[in-house]
Amino acid sequence: MEKNSKVKKSKIVVFSHDAGGAQQLSSYLHYKKIFKVYGICSGPAIKIFKEKKIRVSKKNITELIKLGNIFLTTTSWKSNLEKKAMEKLFQKNKKFVTFIDHWVHFRKRFNKKYLPNEIWSFDKISYLKCKKIFKNVKIKLNKNFFTIYALDRIAKYKKNENYKFNYLYLTEPLSEVNLKFYKKKIKYNELDALNFFLEKCKHKKIKITIRVHPNENERKYKLIKNKYKNLKINFDKNSNVYKSFASNYNIVSYQSSLLYLAHKNRNRVLCSALNNKFKIHYLKNKNHYIYNYDRF
Repeated sequence: MEKNSKVKKSKIVVFSHDAGGAQQLSSYLHYKKIFKVYGICSGPAIKIFKEKKIRVSKKNITELIKLGNIFLTTTSWKSNLEKKAMEKLFQKNKKFVTFIDHWVHFRKRFNKKYLPNEIWSFDKISYLKCKKIFKNVKIKLNKNFFTIYALDRIAKYKKNENYKFNYLYLTEPLSEVNLKFYKKKIKYNELDALNFFLEKCKHKKIKITIRVHPNENERKYKLIKNKYKNLKINFDKNSNVYKSFASNYNIVSYQSSLLYLAHKNRNRVLCSALNNKFKIHYLKNKNHYIYNYDRF
């Protein structure tokens, strides 16, 4: 990748769909003060780029490959957009960089025939995993541009008076991802993890906001409120995540990548995995895992 002055003068082309990668890529562009690019965004990425006021001029892939001189992609499980773009870029001998936003399913995020010239990682663990898996690709460890952007945004919101008693639960399409990548069901799914958490706190008067993942349909969780009528449960798919983090001290999920942001923001972070066979590398204290609690 060229130096910042050259990057700004270049014709940058992006391909992005899923939320995690779109946050990293758009935050990088925002950090570099680049607000006009070319490319194709779809799904959650459209809203994320708009939020940062980054204009993406859309053209077809053939035109974009002819036009651009810097190509940046993310990865997705929900869409094949990025994989198709990588294939075309590879076939046309175009150098391109792919942004990694999580710590799992690395091999499944790529077609091994059409790997990027560089993979950018944003924490040491994912960097080391990528180094081990993609031996013929340049792996670069970068600062976490999304964390920088998000912490600044969160700080602009005032914490409400019940902040310490508010819980935000981040759902994830665990079963759908596993079925798409590995063609099989998992033992414990996203509903099991959410129910496990709610059972732990069903006798307590607390406010719980369930933030549905951008790639999920809220209908999946429609029976939850009826099952736990004594709990004050609200669903929220539309509020920006920065305001949500400023309103809720307790952030809960199985393994959402946003738990890392909560950890950096010094929220109370809780993993809703059902047993101690599951660990998250940056959550080292037993108090981060709800299987160590009888109840909240």
